[in-house]
Amino acid sequence: MLWEVGVLLMGIGILILCIFTATTIRDVGSMVKRIDQMLTNKDGEINTIIEKSASITNEIDGIVTNVNKVTDVVGFVSGIVSGISAGRSKKYQDDEDIDIDEDELDEILKEENNL
Repeated sequence: MLWEVGVLLMGIGILILCIFTATTIRDVGSMVKRIDQMLTNKDGEINTIIEKSASITNEIDGIVTNVNKVTDVVGFVSGIVSGISAGRSKKYQDDEDIDIDEDELDEILKEENNL
């Protein structure tokens, strides 16, 4: 008699568990249908976004390449300016008062350009 009550309670528990599982599966099914409907309705827009993202990626690659070229040029010019600046400071570091007229300045600049 007691074991029959236990089997009955286990049967009721399994029935409740099956009901909850069935409702969960039903809700998941309806959610999948709604997602499929949304994707079907927005298919054209999704394709447009994907196509534009590919072109945007290509444009960004081009921009990054150009930026790298510009930074290389700026680094090169900076090195030249630093070298010229260092050369001038070494050349004139002992002279405190430099009194140069325009002709002498032109000669100095020509000499530095020939270096």
